[in-house]
Amino acid sequence: MSHVISPGQCFVKEPIVLDIPAADFTAEAYYRGQRIDVKLSDFRNKWVILFFYMNDFTFV
Repeated sequence: MSHVISPGQCFVKEPIVLDIPAADFTAEAYYRGQRIDVKLSDFRNKWVILFFYMNDFTFV
């Protein structure tokens, strides 16, 4: 059973749905000094936290 976090419960504008798989995608990442391509499916059966900074390549 999925749990939905409504916008009133946190700082985001869209509801967050837990336990529903995200669509697979490929993205460029910065890892150990190099840019690499990663796929969400590379992390299957692992807990993943995704965060995005649109139009910003600030090193975190």
